[in-house]
Amino acid sequence: MKFQTRAIAVVLTTIIVALSCQAPSHAADKNDLFLRYRAFISPKYTPATNLAQNGPCTPKGKTPYRFSGDNRSWSATNPGARLDMVVLFDWSKKTAKVTYKFVGKTNRYKKVKGKWKFESQRQATGTFSAKTVRKDSKGALVEIALKAKNPFCNSTIKPIASKFVLRVEKKRVSIYAGSVRAVPSHEIYVKRQGKNYKTLKRVQSKSFSCLFTVAHCTTAPLTTQWVSY
Repeated sequence: MKFQTRAIAVVLTTIIVALSCQAPSHAADKNDLFLRYRAFISPKYTPATNLAQNGPCTPKGKTPYRFSGDNRSWSATNPGARLDMVVLFDWSKKTAKVTYKFVGKTNRYKKVKGKWKFESQRQATGTFSAKTVRKDSKGALVEIALKAKNPFCNSTIKPIASKFVLRVEKKRVSIYAGSVRAVPSHEIYVKRQGKNYKTLKRVQSKSFSCLFTVAHCTTAPLTTQWVSY
């Protein structure tokens, strides 16, 4: 019995020593930055496609089709988005990483005898990235990118996409460079740990034709003034 007790004690001591030698996890720094980027379709449904547009994202034919939207206005936290990501900028290391990513499912509806009926649902895949491209004594430049395409559309339709460079300093942040096709609506928010999000940038959706490969659609700048966080 004494031997058993002594053996258990040795095992416990070994475990405690091993745990104490592990590298500590990153402790939250008051200067760490959280950035949330969301792209969303404000109406409950997209406009019904006309005959000229019926092919790229729907079966060819005379039947009108439309897609589900997110049915909301600007918000850092309300549900509903086509694309959604959160980036954490670790101030102590001046490094960035994607901590959350989401691509919404796409529902397609068709008009049957004057009424809209659910027809099909598909899940798109997206790509998300965040990396520090330059560090200095005051902060860093972080390149952020995300994109996903309507899974019903063919190659003549471009994906919803965004790519920009963020300038992060200890108490303020701005978008240093970048632009985006204004479809759908895009919104970017920033905050510190435990605080509420502040608006960094919003881009109102213009037209879904901006996603056509042959469309001449003016891009919207993403550059901003400094925002404290």
